[in-house]
Amino acid sequence: PARPASVPQPSRAAARAPADEARPGRSLQAVAENMPVVVFEQRVGPDERIAYDYVSPGMREVYGVEARLLQSNPDMLFEMVYPDDRKRVRAEFSQAWRSGEDLDTEYRIVAQDGTVKWVHNLARAARGRRGEARIWDGIVLDVTAQKAAEHELHAAKNEAQMTSRMKAEFLANVSHELRTPLNAIIGFAEIISEQSYGPVGVDKYVEYARDIHDSADHLLAVVNDILDLSKIEAGRATLVLEDVEATELVDSCLRLIHGRAANARLQLRRHIQDGLPRLRVDPLKIKQVLINLLANSIKFTRPGGTVTLRAAATDEGGLTLAVIDTGIGIPEQDLSTAIESYGQVGSLSGDRTEGTGLGLPLAKALTELHGGQLTIRSVPGKGTTVSVTLPPGCVSPARRTEA
Repeated sequence: PARPASVPQPSRAAARAPADEARPGRSLQAVAENMPVVVFEQRVGPDERIAYDYVSPGMREVYGVEARLLQSNPDMLFEMVYPDDRKRVRAEFSQAWRSGEDLDTEYRIVAQDGTVKWVHNLARAARGRRGEARIWDGIVLDVTAQKAAEHELHAAKNEAQMTSRMKAEFLANVSHELRTPLNAIIGFAEIISEQSYGPVGVDKYVEYARDIHDSADHLLAVVNDILDLSKIEAGRATLVLEDVEATELVDSCLRLIHGRAANARLQLRRHIQDGLPRLRVDPLKIKQVLINLLANSIKFTRPGGTVTLRAAATDEGGLTLAVIDTGIGIPEQDLSTAIESYGQVGSLSGDRTEGTGLGLPLAKALTELHGGQLTIRSVPGKGTTVSVTLPPGCVSPARRTEA
């Protein structure tokens, strides 16, 4: 039987013929010619000599020159690249042409009127039979405005970070200066209230001295919290690691807070898992975390309620310490505010409670300083659970070996 005649295929040149029936992408070209971007099709030879088969009129808007000039002088594209970027851009184009990989790069150009612009060049290769790249279709966009916005955002971010560091360092310095006179006030008030050098003679003065002592002691605690939080924010906090028994650490915190819970007419409960691991932590800072969390729970729990301290090993080999209360709770929309530095949320009645808003942020910062994580779950009117999870790295190496 006779072999069927092969169907003649149109050449690439025929595909670009001006006749409408030979240009199936004519409507797409019409879109390209009305957009403020450069759309191009180029041919690249083995010697990396280029020729442009098509360049959209957007060349005039982006580069400030007519498209026909680029077609008559293909090297113009590189000649208009900003001098400091020219070597890099040429290397990126050459690498793409040799490998046939897509080109995606940004660089500066000097437009015809001398304006420096940022452009984004995207090009894709149409491969030949042996995989070599011959034809490239691409687009060049003017991204000068986006670059300017990115620069402003980056500058604003850097300025905000610098301001935050300066604030943290200022607070740390001021707090340090306040501690010395406060310690003197506390010491002298204690001497007077205890009448160490003889009777004062007037009972009211003794009462006032006790008030001065208690107020100064409270103020010193606030200053210490500010100092600690500022040191962490300024990146100046350090850990003094020691091996401690987790159970002993937890029990010492409960003993310190017991009197406060009793005065608030609350039940203080202890749920400690047997055989807790020996920890490798800064014990003073972990105690500070737990006491802050326990004090918060006591402050926000009504008389007759309960505050529970729970400790248990995690499946990953770390330790979780949780403070659970039956207090007023925190609305979901206020949870993020509660853990922000100096953030404070109001009570359910809308009144702000006494305090500086440093307890939770400081506990979170000290936990993260150990590589741990602090999480909060709360239901308004039912209570709050704050969990501190310490990673396996906070467990003493000897105990990890035993495990």
